[in-house]
Amino acid sequence: MRPTMSRRVSAVLVALLLLASVFSFFAPRGTASTLTSHLPISIMGNADFTAANGVTGGTGTASDPYVIAGWDINVSQSPWHGQYYNGPYPGIGISDTDAHFVIRNVYIHGLECTCDGAAAIDIDFINVTNAVVEGSTLAYSNQAIFVWGSGNIIFTGNGLSNEQVPGVTASACVQISGSMDVVVSGNTFAQCSTGGLWVDSSNMLVYHNNFLQGGVDGNLRSQDLWDNGYPSGGNYWSSYTGVDNCSGSQQNVCTGPDGIGDKPYTFTTWQSVVGQDRYPLMKPFTAQTSDPRFQQTFTFDGVIVSVFGTFIPDTTSRTVTGTVSVNVTSSATGQTVFSKTYSITVGYGSDSTARFVLAIPASSSWLGAACTVNISNNSASCSLSRDPDLNHDGAINILDLAQIAFAYGSANGDSRYNASGDLNADGLINIFDLAMAAFDYQQPVFS
Repeated sequence: MRPTMSRRVSAVLVALLLLASVFSFFAPRGTASTLTSHLPISIMGNADFTAANGVTGGTGTASDPYVIAGWDINVSQSPWHGQYYNGPYPGIGISDTDAHFVIRNVYIHGLECTCDGAAAIDIDFINVTNAVVEGSTLAYSNQAIFVWGSGNIIFTGNGLSNEQVPGVTASACVQISGSMDVVVSGNTFAQCSTGGLWVDSSNMLVYHNNFLQGGVDGNLRSQDLWDNGYPSGGNYWSSYTGVDNCSGSQQNVCTGPDGIGDKPYTFTTWQSVVGQDRYPLMKPFTAQTSDPRFQQTFTFDGVIVSVFGTFIPDTTSRTVTGTVSVNVTSSATGQTVFSKTYSITVGYGSDSTARFVLAIPASSSWLGAACTVNISNNSASCSLSRDPDLNHDGAINILDLAQIAFAYGSANGDSRYNASGDLNADGLINIFDLAMAAFDYQQPVFS
């Protein structure tokens, strides 16, 4: 090899290795990585439920109205300045609606200023009927949820926290006022140093929540319930000091524990109103969810690739096992080119994410399905390219990077062009192929 060629390949290899290390460190993690950035959402009336205002589809039901899902929203960009006195600044603000809707899998966060004394509220409902908020993370604002004058509302499976914003009156993580028929279940009040749940409403049902920090306060009503009966149980309270030696609806069958405290959890609000969870949970509530799975179809490089996978996580060994079925057909003739079911066992780390690559022989080239299973949000998905394991030795390593480095900067038809290194099949070997190889570097390969 000529010295200039050697230096060029070496330089590209160094760049590839640097990119690989960067991608391994900054790889998408946690909730926000799977979401799409969106400006704060303001809906004032049923007519505002539009795609421009964040609606992603139907099945909020009665009959099939609206779903708002998959957004990463920074509260500090809210357009609601001055809407109510000096604020608030909501991430999603909805008022004067009665259409059924669901807010699902959103991440709303962050106001790092005093903002004229305005409160930063992740979700703000005023005069709203028929709403569900589920599976979302609401954090790093003055208040996660504020509800006023609303009804038939469900909050379930959300992670909730707040911060004391300088110059703003302290607020509980969740405040529900002047409302009725509200269910709060399966949520985690994680960081609520200024209060967990503040209520001044009727017909509240509160159960299976984890009050890790912050309890319940406000003006309770006699119709409010703080558990879901026996054996379903109530909430987990970090301040509960009872024991669990007995079972039964009266907790008087003392032959062994049942996961519910033997004595009720009783709390008193600032107005001296007493509330009682008859069946406090001894451990934080964990929802039973279905196993991660996906079903996707790709058209790529002259073929149609269908993949279907289902996985079972083992939190003790921190591994994921499952199967992925792959079927490849020619996009020109419709004939089956390849069909196989892969058996997968792969570990996951502190980010609760398992990653792996499937090597798929196709008619003209090998393909690679790079798949991710996220345990924390119970999701799984794949992307498709040409196989990043260019030499098909069962590992994505320096030998594969060297092939891309040698052909770097070439185009289809050049003598140095290597179709295997053109991972995105665009006829060029450039920074995009380099980045794809770096992201898959040292991921386990199944063939």
